Amino acid sequence: MKVTLRNVVALAGLLGACAAAFADEPAPTPPAATHPPVIAPGAPARATSTPEHFDPSTTDRQVRQAIESLASSDPKIRDAAAQRLIALGSEARRAVFDASRSDSPELRAKAAEILYKLPWYLPDDAPQVRQLLADYGQLNTDRRREVVAALAENKLHGFDALLRLIVEEPSDDVKWAIVSAVRFCYREEILARFRALDTADDSSSAPLLAAAGHAWFIKDQAVAAKLLRRAVDVENDHPSNDQGELSNAFDRLQFMNLLADKHDAMAGLARLRAGRTTPEEGDVPYGVLELFSLHARFGPLAGFEKDLTTYTNYLEDPRLLYCLAKVYERGGQPALAQSMIQGAFLSGIVSAESRRKVGEFLFRQGWSDLAEAEWASILDLDSPTGDYDHANAHFRLAQSAMAREDDAAIADHLQRAMEIHSRAHGQLQGTTEKAIWQDIYWHRLRAARQKNDNAQVLAQLTEILRDEAPLENPDIANDLVPLLHSMGRVAESKALFDKTYTALRAKMDEQPDEPMPRNNLAWLCIRCGQHKTEALELARTASTLIPDNAAFKDTLAEALFETGKASEAAAIERMVVKVRPNDLFLKRQLERFEGAAKAKNPQ
Repeated sequence: MKVTLRNVVALAGLLGACAAAFADEPAPTPPAATHPPVIAPGAPARATSTPEHFDPSTTDRQVRQAIESLASSDPKIRDAAAQRLIALGSEARRAVFDASRSDSPELRAKAAEILYKLPWYLPDDAPQVRQLLADYGQLNTDRRREVVAALAENKLHGFDALLRLIVEEPSDDVKWAIVSAVRFCYREEILARFRALDTADDSSSAPLLAAAGHAWFIKDQAVAAKLLRRAVDVENDHPSNDQGELSNAFDRLQFMNLLADKHDAMAGLARLRAGRTTPEEGDVPYGVLELFSLHARFGPLAGFEKDLTTYTNYLEDPRLLYCLAKVYERGGQPALAQSMIQGAFLSGIVSAESRRKVGEFLFRQGWSDLAEAEWASILDLDSPTGDYDHANAHFRLAQSAMAREDDAAIADHLQRAMEIHSRAHGQLQGTTEKAIWQDIYWHRLRAARQKNDNAQVLAQLTEILRDEAPLENPDIANDLVPLLHSMGRVAESKALFDKTYTALRAKMDEQPDEPMPRNNLAWLCIRCGQHKTEALELARTASTLIPDNAAFKDTLAEALFETGKASEAAAIERMVVKVRPNDLFLKRQLERFEGAAKAKNPQ
């Protein structure tokens, strides 16, 4: 499956396409090349790229003597030793760091004090890294986070330093920025080094455990789960400013629990998450929303009655009322469930903003009919930001129409949104006018094909192909390449595929470490029946790098199916449907794969 929401206007970055007049998600891209391995704490200093004047034996002896003197009972000797270590600079850093972990409280404290005054680079660091770390110890927390971000962007040598900082940096607030960099790193040689971090120590920081856990996630999810759970528990006991990064540890743990059908464990994590979240004023903590959505989808789970009591102050929120309605619906009480749905709808009548927020929550749960009702009601509201609200309501309604595969409604809502956009001189965010109009023509073409309206099919096809530049939404090519071929327009079909393939291949070559361009190119090839072997290889790689991405797994399943491996495709698609059980397209995919597998191997 292609991962881009341009299918429905990017659908506004997964919710909200117009900024300025219609304003309302994130994609870092990291890093890295092969370097000499970083020696673990306690190992001797590295001897590569050593300045000509440097005498290792002399310096090592001076460092050892100074470290020993730090433990002296004579304050003058201690101070002199500290000055010698500071003068030795980066050459003393490793030994001072080891001393900061000594069993002696006095030595630990003195070494930690010196550590801040030493250069944070090593003699053999690349010049760019040395420059970034030159004044690191004198910077405040926010500035050190900026340095971490800059190191992550240094694809050649930045992770050499980050591997040290995840251990040596005294502030967990800064270490969480390193975790983010590791989570978005897909280079095996880098991840292997973070997997080698010493995580056996009970005093390991939450960020270090999380970084190692994310590095293990693509290799061994059982190991990853243990590390990420330890990170959650440590952070819960000693909270820091994780900048929301711990949420990604929670999400991956929930993904693994979902695949294992451990719904009660999911509820336990949600309660833990709820307890550490500070919501915005008047809002419900994310963990509480997650907990009640779990009761709605799989429950009521153990502890439901207690949760009602614990979180009673939030139960007037329409999102929780909708969840309770689904619980009662599962429990065979449809009249009570319907009454609660009506109450939830009426309680959200306050503003367009509240309707938008409630609809987005419902849509994420797969309750697109309820989400659609919330978004549609925005069109009846008057507000100072009416154009903004109405345009984004139409973009969201196009999204819900996509969930039920109503192409005519998708096109109508997109066109209405664009008319408001044009009238109000809005600024689109995350997409372009041309891309949206191409999507409108495409969905009108699909609607016309369903009605066998050949004249409209030709008219919309002409509009789409009018521009010679590559289509901004390659998903359109997935439809048009086989369509043109079936119409006997073979040369046009080949030209459209080649043009789209070349554009996507160029994006992949620009970002050789990124999984998304690989997935998108694989999806194009496999849906157009071209380069199937290449598509399978690309899909395997993308799915391996981000194993919790359902769309990537669907691409892999499709590639396996098209290369004659229906049973493997069905096994993967079953996992995908478990993650996204309300997706009509994915459910049809599973039926197709399972049918082919059964026909091939009847029992």
